[in-house]
Order: sequence, then C-alpha cells, then structure tokens
Amino acid sequence: MNSTTERGRRGEQLAAAHLTAHGWKIVQKNFRGRRGEVDIVAVRDNVIAFVEVKSWNTLARDSLEHGIPRAKLRRIVGASREFLLQNPVFDGYRPQYDVVFVSPERVEHFRNVIE
Repeated sequence: MNSTTERGRRGEQLAAAHLTAHGWKIVQKNFRGRRGEVDIVAVRDNVIAFVEVKSWNTLARDSLEHGIPRAKLRRIVGASREFLLQNPVFDGYRPQYDVVFVSPERVEHFRNVIE
C-alpha cells in the first residue's frame, strides 16, 4: 500500500471489522456534513459511537492528543450533531466519541475521547 489514501481506506476497513467483531453495528461510513466528517458511525446497545480512524505505522498511546487536533475534534462533534438531526431514529442513543488506531501490528479502540 503506497498512498496515504489507500492506507486510510484500508485502516477504515480494519477498524470497521474490529468494531463489528466487538458487537458494534456499522451504521454509516464517511458521513460528511457541513461542519465536518465522521469516519465511522456505529451503534451497540443504546450507544451511538462517532469514530475517527487513524492509520499509522507506529502506534503510541501518548500520541492521541497530537494525532487528533482540537479543531478536528470540534468538526467531528459538529458532524455528529448533523448526523443525529438527519437520523431521528437514533434519538435516545447516548453519543460517544471514539478513536480507532490502526497499525500494521494491531488495532486499538479508545472510547470516550471527548467527554
């Protein structure tokens, strides 16, 4: 895999497979709203997760704050609000903001990165 786009696409596929294997149902991929984009929207129980996928060759836990700038997090929250307005079927679900890091060695799911 050479290009960043290909690596990102592959990372999103691996992240979706990981989430599905852990009981999440993928509702939508690459939701784009006026305020931003969400890589994966998934539901489990009464939770709706808005998931940012990061594909890196190396994976460091302490890189989370550097990997996703605050401005990007604000755009994800804005896009999630648009998604919920457009999809009232998810009224009553508890929103959660997650990050899935994908590296050649593993996939790691960080929950509730925004409180």
